[in-house]
Amino acid sequence: MLTNSTRRWLAGLGVAGAFVAASATPAFAADPTIADAMGAEGFSLYANDVIVAPDGPEKWISLYSLVDEAFTSYTVKVDRSGVDGFAEVQNPEGPGSCTEAGAVLTCTVKNDAEPDLDLLSLAVLPRDGAKAGQEGQLAFTVTTPDAGTATFRSTVTVGEGVDLTSEPFVNLTGTPGSTVPAPLSVGNQGKTDAEDAVLFFFGSYALAPAKRYENCEYFEDNFDEYAYACTLDATVAAGGSAKLDDSFGFAVPRDAWAPNTDYGFAIWMTPADWQAFRSQVPDFGKSAKGTRGS
Repeated sequence: MLTNSTRRWLAGLGVAGAFVAASATPAFAADPTIADAMGAEGFSLYANDVIVAPDGPEKWISLYSLVDEAFTSYTVKVDRSGVDGFAEVQNPEGPGSCTEAGAVLTCTVKNDAEPDLDLLSLAVLPRDGAKAGQEGQLAFTVTTPDAGTATFRSTVTVGEGVDLTSEPFVNLTGTPGSTVPAPLSVGNQGKTDAEDAVLFFFGSYALAPAKRYENCEYFEDNFDEYAYACTLDATVAAGGSAKLDDSFGFAVPRDAWAPNTDYGFAIWMTPADWQAFRSQVPDFGKSAKGTRGS
């Protein structure tokens, strides 16, 4: 069973679409130091790590408060000095106002009429001359009038130029008891071949896997959701693409509500991205491999 915090992290991985929506590489990869932000500080924070590539697109880091009720007033200080030599972290466009003093960005929100757990979002771009392997951390400090102060660190890494893309939104139609093919595709708009891409899927009860493949890891089913990851033994060439065949799809349970719309999302990752994400999210639960050939 996935906890509420894991669902929140998964929600940031991509935009949900009718039945299934796919997005580019994930925005979230939970950091084990999340536990360090708890305890005496009174509340906890989470901000995803990102990997940027030379000449690649911007990536986003979102800072969340992991609390039951969103803050209406708070100040966020972001120390960018740890990444300033190879990455540009740009001012956000959101609630409140921000000021810069050297490498430190300070954003203040007061009496937000529509508070949200998402405190701040930052765009990250590689600087000219950034090289694969460079790595540093953004240091976040959040201060609130009532809950006190908490800190968190997010890692920015310069990786190789693999940039996986896929359909932003996919609509599928099926009836209870039917199997709905979902021939998802992945493209590589980077300059480096992508080896063994990983497809991660997370969706509702009506999106049960039609088959369970031996190259997929299926996480312990909760009552109303599915989560699994499939490693594809294929190379997606730079500038090229690949597509799943019609055997991949969803089995709509006979007791599924109808008419209804169900939501899920599929994310393409590199193996390194998947391993980092898998190891850093603590409560996926047990998993098992499928038994059918890929």
